[in-house]
Amino acid sequence: TYEYAVRRLSQWSGAAKESDVPYTTANINSVLNNGLDDEYAYSKNVAHLENAYKLSLKNNTDDVKKAIMNHGAVGVQYYHSDSYLLWNDSKMLWTYYDPSISGGGHNVMIVGWDDNFSKDNFVGDKPANDGAWLIRNSWGFTQSYFWMSYENHSLMDTAWVFDMNTADNYDNNYQLDGGIDCYNVTNNICNYKTYSNVFTVQSKSDVASENLEAVSLSFTHAANVNYKIDIYTDLKSDNPYSGTKQETATTEGTTAYSGLYTIPLKDVVELKPGSSYSVVVTTDDYVLDYEQGISWATDGVQVWDNDVSLANGKSFYGTANNQWNWPYGNFCIKAFTTNNYAINYELDGGINNDENPLSYTSSDDSIILKGPAKEGYSFAGWYTDSEYTDKITEISAGSTGAYTLYAKWNKLLDTSIVGYTLGLKGDINLNFYIDLPDDISDEAYVEFTDENGNVSTVNTADVEKSNEYNAFAFPYTVGAKYMTTEVSAKVIDGDRESEVYTTTVKNYIDYVLEHQTEYSSVVEVVKTLANYGAAAQIQFDYKTDNLPNSSPYISDSDKVIKDVDFSSYKDTTINRDNVEGISYYGSSLVLLSETTIRDYFVLSDGHSIDEYVFQRELSDGTKDYITPVKAVVNGVTYYYVEAQNAKAYQLDQAVSVRVQKTDGDINSGLTVNYSAFSYGYRTQINATSTTQLINVTRAMYWYWEAALNYKNNKM
Repeated sequence: TYEYAVRRLSQWSGAAKESDVPYTTANINSVLNNGLDDEYAYSKNVAHLENAYKLSLKNNTDDVKKAIMNHGAVGVQYYHSDSYLLWNDSKMLWTYYDPSISGGGHNVMIVGWDDNFSKDNFVGDKPANDGAWLIRNSWGFTQSYFWMSYENHSLMDTAWVFDMNTADNYDNNYQLDGGIDCYNVTNNICNYKTYSNVFTVQSKSDVASENLEAVSLSFTHAANVNYKIDIYTDLKSDNPYSGTKQETATTEGTTAYSGLYTIPLKDVVELKPGSSYSVVVTTDDYVLDYEQGISWATDGVQVWDNDVSLANGKSFYGTANNQWNWPYGNFCIKAFTTNNYAINYELDGGINNDENPLSYTSSDDSIILKGPAKEGYSFAGWYTDSEYTDKITEISAGSTGAYTLYAKWNKLLDTSIVGYTLGLKGDINLNFYIDLPDDISDEAYVEFTDENGNVSTVNTADVEKSNEYNAFAFPYTVGAKYMTTEVSAKVIDGDRESEVYTTTVKNYIDYVLEHQTEYSSVVEVVKTLANYGAAAQIQFDYKTDNLPNSSPYISDSDKVIKDVDFSSYKDTTINRDNVEGISYYGSSLVLLSETTIRDYFVLSDGHSIDEYVFQRELSDGTKDYITPVKAVVNGVTYYYVEAQNAKAYQLDQAVSVRVQKTDGDINSGLTVNYSAFSYGYRTQINATSTTQLINVTRAMYWYWEAALNYKNNKM
C-alpha cells in the first residue's frame, strides 16, 4: 500500500489537509458509502510528492535514522497481534515484540529510535538485544505511540521515505501512467534500455509557453541506477527522436535507493503550446517501471479494478532507428513544467521598454514594470484596464494568470533645457535652466530624482527667470560625494509632464574644462571642486571607480592635494564654565549632503535641555535662536545645533553658538566659535585622523580659495 500511495501521490492526486478530509469515524463511513468529491484529489492538494525512497532497516539502518531526522518519519509494515502489544506499568509505556509471526498487513510510521532501549522493558517475550523503534500508530487510542524491538519478527525490512514539497513548485504534470500497480522492465521482455514518453503541450489562453524544468523517473525495483535524460522538442511525428534535441538540457546521474526520483534538468526547456516533445531515458540496466492494469475480487465482490491503456502510441522503447510502442502499459516517466503567463502590452503607439518581459512564472521574483516611450508624450503609468482606473507598478511574486497592461500617456509639456550651471555654496547647487510654456500653472513643480532613488521637488512659483539664459533656474542640491551621481529633472503640472533631463556635476565639470577658453575664469574653481568631490567619494567609499577629477583635462599634478596649515582657524570657546549644568563636547563637519558645522553639548546629571536657550550668530552678524537636536551615541546622550550651510567662499568664516540658561543673559553665555576649517585644524592634530579625511579638509580649503579668488575677480 505504500507503493500504491506513491503512485497516486506522484500523479498529484492529493495530499489534502486533515482539516479538509477529517480522519473521523463519521467521515470515514461517509467516504466508504458515498465516495469523496474529485476536488479533494485535484484542487485541494497542498503538497506534491517529489521523491520516494525504499530503505532497508537492516542494511541501511543509519540512512533510515537520517531519513527520520530529515523527513519526520518513515513508513513500515508488520503483522499486528494485540497479544504482543503490552503495557509496561513501571515504565509507563507500550511495547511490542513478536518472536515468530510472519507477514505484514499493518502500516505504521517510525518516528524515532533508542539503541539503548532495554530488552527488559518488553513485557512477556523478550528480545535478545537492546534497541527499539518508536512507532506512531494510527488508531487514536492510548497506543498511539509504542516501542517496537529491532528484532520484531514480522517487521518487514523496507522503510519508505516520502519527500514532499509545496504544491506550487510546478504547475503541470505531464504523465501517461494513471494506474496504481507497476512492474520493472526486465530483459526477458525487452532487449533495450532506452525508453521514452511523448507528450503534447496544452494550449491555454493565459499561458504563453511552458518551461520544462524536471523529469520524474520511477525505479522502485532497483537501486544504484545510472540514467541519462534527453529532451526532444517540436516533434514532426510520433517518433520521439523526430524533433530537435535540446543538448543543454541533457541530464545524467545515479540513484541511491530504489524509489521515485524528481530530477531537475541541467537546463530549462521552453515548450510552445500545441507542440509535442519527448522525454528519452537511457539506463544501464533493465530497471525502469511501467504500469499495468490490476483487478481484485474477494468472494465475488470487485474490490479494485484499474485499467490502463495499452500500446497507446505514446510510450516507446528501442533506439533512434528502431522504435516500438510499449505494449504492456505506459512507462513511469513524467515531465514537470511551470507556466509562462503571457504579459500583453497595449502601447497606444508607444515603444515598450526592452526590460519589460513578455511572460513570467509564479516562481519569479516581483517584476518591476518599466516605463515605455512615446514621442511627444510622458508615460503616466501602467493600468490593468483600458479606462485607466486600476494602476499597477509591479507583478508580485507568486502571481498567476495572464496580464494585459494599458499604457497611459500625457501629452508632454512644451519645455526645453537651456543650460546648466553650478552654484558655489558649501554644497553644490546644480542648476537646471528650463524654458517653461506660457500656460504653466502656479501648482507646477520640478521633480528631481537621483540614481539612488532620492526624490525632491522645487515649485515653479519659487524660482525666478534668469536674464542670462531667458529661462527659469531650478536648483538641485548635491553633496560633495555625489558629483558623479546622475540627477534627472522633469516638470510636472497636474497630469502633464515634460520630458526628462538628466546630467551630473561631473558632466558640467568636463564641459567647462573642454571649453577652457570660453570659461577661463572658473577653470581653477572647477578643478578644485573636482578634487574636493573625489576626496569626499574616497572618504565615504562611494563610486570610487568614477571620480569627478577623472578627466583628460585635469593633469596628475592638478590632482595633487597640497598641504594646508589650519592653525589660524583654531576654534575657540568663551565662558566655558559660565553656564551651570551644560558643557561643550566638540564639533563635527557634515559633508554627506552639505557643508554644515555641528556643535555638540552634554548635560550634567539632574539637568534638562529645556533649561537652556541656544543662539546662532553668522559671520555677517545675523542672529537667530535654534532648537537643539537630541542624539544618542554609544549610550551617551548629546544635543547638537547646526550652523548654516556656508557658501564656498565663506568656509573660512566661523559661526558662533551661544548657550545660556533661559533666565540668563545670552550675551554672557557659553560661546563656541567654529568654522569648517576649524574642523580641518582638529583633524590635523588628531592622531586618529585618516589620510582620506585629512585630504577632504585640504581639498575643501583649495576649493574655498579658488571660489574666493573667483568672487573677488568678478567684483
